[in-house]
Amino acid sequence: MKRVYSYEGDPKVVFAQLQTVLDSLEYEVDYKIIESRTLVTKQRKVRKDVRRYDYSLVIEVTDWIEVTVTGGKYVYKRDSETAIAGKSMTEFHAVDRFPYSLQVKIFEPLEEEFGNYGWVKKSS
Repeated sequence: MKRVYSYEGDPKVVFAQLQTVLDSLEYEVDYKIIESRTLVTKQRKVRKDVRRYDYSLVIEVTDWIEVTVTGGKYVYKRDSETAIAGKSMTEFHAVDRFPYSLQVKIFEPLEEEFGNYGWVKKSS
């Protein structure tokens, strides 16, 4: 999942402001690549019904701000696939799309904070 936001000003300043935005939303930065103005957050866990999803944000500042959500979901295995001797009952599956309600939960707070800085979502 990817969203692109436009901004005006110096990319270096926007990159610094972006770190402030992530701190205010309680994201922990895992990787900070200054040369390419890229931030990667630590994984967050979120639940939807009985399913658990893990995701992290990859944000790159170029001529625009590009926010990519990467992650996956945990899927319960069938009984025949699990062994009694301590094997996990779930396995992780990478996904390229999350349910819409989770997308809203991820992007809505970001867009609200981005709006405070005048960063606007580009229409597709």
